[in-house]
Amino acid sequence: ATRDQTSYNDQIFVWKHPEMSTSSISAKLFQSAKPMALRCLYHPFVYGLATGQLRQESFQNYVGQDFFFLHGFADAYKKAGQLSATKGDENGVKRFKVLEEGVAEELELHQGYAS
Repeated sequence: ATRDQTSYNDQIFVWKHPEMSTSSISAKLFQSAKPMALRCLYHPFVYGLATGQLRQESFQNYVGQDFFFLHGFADAYKKAGQLSATKGDENGVKRFKVLEEGVAEELELHQGYAS
C-alpha cells in the first residue's frame, strides 16, 4: 500500500480525497482518523453485515436497539417542530417535519424486518 492507502485483511483502501491538500487541516484530521475508521469498518457487526456473514440474532438485536433509538429521534423532531411553530418559525416547522417523516420511513423498514 502507498502512503495514501491502507491495507487491512488484504483489502486496500484509499484515504486521500483527490482534491484535498496534504497540508490542510482537513487532511491532517482525516489522516488522524484512519485508525478509528478502520476499526469501525472492520467491526465484527459491520464486517458481518457487509459480507453476509452476520448472525441473524445479531441483526435482530440491532434492529431492536435502532427501533428504540429512532422513536427517541421521532419524539425530539416532533417536539422541535412544535416549538418552532410556537415561535413562528415556518422554515423550522418544515425542516423538522421532513426529519420526522424520514424517521417514520426508517421505522416502517424496521417493522418489515420484525415481521
